Amino acid sequence: MQAQPLSSLTVAGVMTGTSADGIDVAVCRCDGSELDLRLQILHRESAPLPQRVASLVRKAPQGLTGTEYAELEYALSDAIAQTLLRIKQREQFDLAAVHGQTIWHHPPPERTPSTHQVLDPHRVALTLRVPVVWDFRRADVAAGGQGAPLAPVGHWLLFRQPDRHIAVVNVGGIANLTDLPAGAGLEAVRAWDTGPGMMVSDALAQRLLGRPFDHNGEVAASGHTIEAVATGLLADPWFARQPPRSAGREQFGAAFVERLTGHPAARNAAPQDLLRTALAITARAIAGCVNDLDIDELILCGGGTRNRALVQELGTLMPDTLVVPSDRHRIPADAVESVCFAALGALRANDVFLDLRAVTGASIPLRYGQICVPTGV
Repeated sequence: MQAQPLSSLTVAGVMTGTSADGIDVAVCRCDGSELDLRLQILHRESAPLPQRVASLVRKAPQGLTGTEYAELEYALSDAIAQTLLRIKQREQFDLAAVHGQTIWHHPPPERTPSTHQVLDPHRVALTLRVPVVWDFRRADVAAGGQGAPLAPVGHWLLFRQPDRHIAVVNVGGIANLTDLPAGAGLEAVRAWDTGPGMMVSDALAQRLLGRPFDHNGEVAASGHTIEAVATGLLADPWFARQPPRSAGREQFGAAFVERLTGHPAARNAAPQDLLRTALAITARAIAGCVNDLDIDELILCGGGTRNRALVQELGTLMPDTLVVPSDRHRIPADAVESVCFAALGALRANDVFLDLRAVTGASIPLRYGQICVPTGV
């Protein structure tokens, strides 16, 4: 089965991020040629991630047994396949671009650089009877890159402007920034992870509140930042690394949360103060990067955009910057990443090479993703 020409390709982009909180899908019509790609969202939705899958994802940095890994791969792939099959009955698509679930991300300068996203593409392809593009990151790491972030390709396609300098910040489990100078081509785009997004806040909400997350940042909004904790954790050498840089649960997962709650200044701290401190770390890391750029507008996307306390904190730290959600540009904030992977899937299906050397540090332009064709169909 061959993918259709780019001028008429409909792609289901699928993202399960580091927050491990759901399966985000955007079915997009992709028109154009090469990097002259236009995207139209035909359908989008989010489905819950099975609780057992989320539990195994959070355990992965500490190590999974072979049985647990097999269980995770099967359950995740099946959940994605069944979600897409249900959507396909209402909205047909030619191709699925599925990121998979990151359980290991150790990019350069680690001694043995590697990244791994769990997925059985054959199970998904055979269920849907369409090709699946997957494994987007490993070629980049093999070429000396960080393997992340990759969403800047979509940010450039969706938000670039000929006469305005734009920055896009995606606040998922990890937060990342894309710098889009006015009129810049893709090869001139820079992007990097700024630090934790909602990962730390969500972990605290689960531990302290018994909730999956702090809805709208309501609890954090009633607290105060513990300055010694925020300042101490932002002194971590990771924040001083020059781009390109990327991060995952290895840097900002359970061990980082323990450093926050175990800090001497955090002893006997109220839950709302710990949550506020987590948001302060996220916001200050973002603002520190944005304030170094002479931008006309900052576009926010990702699940963190719905956290009012975080958005308020960013506004306080960047009073002279126009900050708007991506919804103002007709792209729902929680759909941007899945739209970005729909675009990457369309580009890979048409053998388009991407020059992301300024984004990830890869040594050469690459085709991003592998194509799994449903054999026997």
